[in-house]
Amino acid sequence: MQIEKARKRKREWLVAGLGVLVLLFVVVPGQAREAPEPAHGGTLTLGVELPIRGFDAIKARFLIRGGRTVVDLVEDPLFLRDEKGELVPHLGLKAEVSEDGKTWTVPLREGVEFHDGTPFNADAVVHHWRRLLDPEKRFYRRDLLRPVKSVEKVDDFTVRFHLLHPWTPFRSILSGEGGLVSHIPSPKAVEEGDQNERPVGTGPFLFKEWKRGDRIVVERNPGYWKKGQPYLDRVVVRVLPDHQSRFAALKAGEADLITTDMGVHIREAQSHSSLSVLESDANGAEIIYFNMGKPPLDDERVRQAIAHAHDQPMHLELVYEGTVPFARHPFGRALGCGDTGYREHDPEKARALLAEYGQPVELELMHTNTSRGRKTGEIFRQNMKEAGISVKPVGVEPTMMIQRVFMDNYQASTWRIPDMDYVSLYLRMVLHSRSPRNRIHYSSSKMDALLQEIATTTEPSRRGELRCEMARRINEDLPFIYRSGSRFHVLFRPQVRGIMGVRNGAPRLREAWLE
Repeated sequence: MQIEKARKRKREWLVAGLGVLVLLFVVVPGQAREAPEPAHGGTLTLGVELPIRGFDAIKARFLIRGGRTVVDLVEDPLFLRDEKGELVPHLGLKAEVSEDGKTWTVPLREGVEFHDGTPFNADAVVHHWRRLLDPEKRFYRRDLLRPVKSVEKVDDFTVRFHLLHPWTPFRSILSGEGGLVSHIPSPKAVEEGDQNERPVGTGPFLFKEWKRGDRIVVERNPGYWKKGQPYLDRVVVRVLPDHQSRFAALKAGEADLITTDMGVHIREAQSHSSLSVLESDANGAEIIYFNMGKPPLDDERVRQAIAHAHDQPMHLELVYEGTVPFARHPFGRALGCGDTGYREHDPEKARALLAEYGQPVELELMHTNTSRGRKTGEIFRQNMKEAGISVKPVGVEPTMMIQRVFMDNYQASTWRIPDMDYVSLYLRMVLHSRSPRNRIHYSSSKMDALLQEIATTTEPSRRGELRCEMARRINEDLPFIYRSGSRFHVLFRPQVRGIMGVRNGAPRLREAWLE
C-alpha cells in the first residue's frame, strides 16, 4: 500500500524545481513577533541522533553533526561569513589577497587567549595548519587542501598562506568549511593529547563534561573576547538515537531543539502550536556508492540497470514523507543545468540492460542500522527485485559502515555527499583517479580534467559550466546514484532564539539565547 501511494505521487517529485542553494527560513505557528533583545542565562539542550567521535583533527578524522555544533561553541574560526558569503572578521581581522591570487595574508586579533591560558597568535595558527598539511599525520581531508602549499608566520599576529594557484574555495576553507580545518585549537592541548577528549579553543563556551554515548556539556566562557557573549550559561548536547524518543523529549520540554530527518515528525511540528521548524536547503546529496572495482558493478550495464530500477520518488515519499528534495546532481538546488542525463525510473529498460549483461546480478547493500537505514535498504531491495536484481540489505553501525568503505570491504553502500560551498572539493577527493580517498575505484580522464580545471578556475560562469559538465559525467558513468537532495531540519521550542543557521545538519548555537 505504501509503495502504491508513493508511485501515485511520483510525478510531482519528478518535476520538482531546482530551488535555492542555501535557504534558511523559520516556520513559526501564529503571528510573527518583533524580536526582543537577547537575554542572558539558562541552559539549552540539543538532541542529536548519532554519538560524537571526538574533536582532534587527526584522531577524530571528521565530525558528525553534533560534534560540529560542539566545535563551533568551543573553538573559533579565523572568519565567519555573512548572508552574501562575504568574510566577516573574527580571529582573523581581514584577508589580503595578492594580485596573482596565490598569497593570502591574514592579520590576527590580539589579546585573545585559549581556555587553557595559552595565547592565541600566529604560532597557534601555523601549528594547526602545518599539522593538517603534514602528509605523515594523514589528516583525513588533506586532499581537500591540496592547493595550499604552505603557511608561515610573518610576525606574532600575522600569518601568510601560500597557494599553488588561485583557488576560489579558500575563502570558504578559512570561514567554516570542514569544521576541524577552520577552527583553531589550543596547540598545548593538541601536543599534550587532550584535544580529542577535552577540546580547548578560544570560543564562547568552555568544555565541561563528556559522558560517551549520552551527553556533552559546555559552559559559558566568562572571559570570552567578544564582550556580552555568549548569552547562555550552558549548552547540553544529548545523544538520543531513537527518532521517536528524541521527538518526545522535545515535546515534553526535556530538549529545547532537535535535529531530525523524520518526515512524520517534521510534518507534526509544522502544525504544532508550540513547536517551530528551521529548514535549510543545502548542497550535497544522499547517495548510494558503487564499488566499481568489484563485479558485477564494474560493468556499466549493471550500474545503468540499477539506476533505472531505482525509484527516487518512492524513496522520498516512504523515507522522508516528501520533506527533502529530488536530486539530479550534487551541487544544490540553485544550480540549473538543464538536462544532466539523469536516468529516470524505468524497470523495463533495467530488465533489457540486464538481459544484455546476461548473468544473474546479486548485490549486498550496506546501510546504517537505524530505522531510516533499514527502510532505505528494504525500499532499494524491492525496487531492484522488480527489475530482476537480488539485493541483500545489511545494516551496520554508522562508524563501522564508514570503516568498511575505507577498507574496500563493500559492494554498494548508502553514503552522503556533505553540505559544502564547493562540492567539487569533495568530488575531487572521491572521484579523481589519483585520489587516495577514491574508494569506488572510479577512473575517468574526462572527469579528472574537469576536476583539475574547476580547481584552478576563478571565473563564476565557467565554474557553473564545469559543475554541470561534472553532473552529466556522473550520470553517464554512474559511480553512484541519488537517493535525495540535501535539506536539513531543526525542530525547536519557540523560546529558543538566535540560531545562526544550519551547516551540514548542525545548528549553529554560539549566539543562541532563551526568551
